[in-house]
Amino acid sequence: MKTSKPSVVIDTNIVFSALYDLRSKAGRLLFFAIEDRIELIASRYIKEELERNLKDKLGYTDEEFKETVKALPIRWIEDERYLKEMDKAAKLIAHKRDVPILALALSMKCGVVSGDEHFLKVEYKGLKLWKLTELIASLEEI
Repeated sequence: MKTSKPSVVIDTNIVFSALYDLRSKAGRLLFFAIEDRIELIASRYIKEELERNLKDKLGYTDEEFKETVKALPIRWIEDERYLKEMDKAAKLIAHKRDVPILALALSMKCGVVSGDEHFLKVEYKGLKLWKLTELIASLEEI
């Protein structure tokens, strides 16, 4: 019996790492999304942070950034979708810049994959917080 594919909110560091090295575990995650084995979800906030990082650290131009984002197998969610979860998320995680990521996951009722260790300390019933290596291993079994 085929199980439904998991959906996860993806953090900026995972996307950046994947683009920096497509042969990395983060790069494999993008390939799993292309193969429709997982749905990757992110917000405008992640897109803005990714834009800053790609331009500042890798020298992307505006056009290169736009083409890259278009090619990513990520479902981009508008802020309005998760704004009502911001207060709850702020109480669950200490790092303020990660509140929108957690709020999106709460709103979408899905997990988070992040390279940030502080995400793993969040406890909320029904919320799955993935280490990248764990998620890759589970997807290899599908």
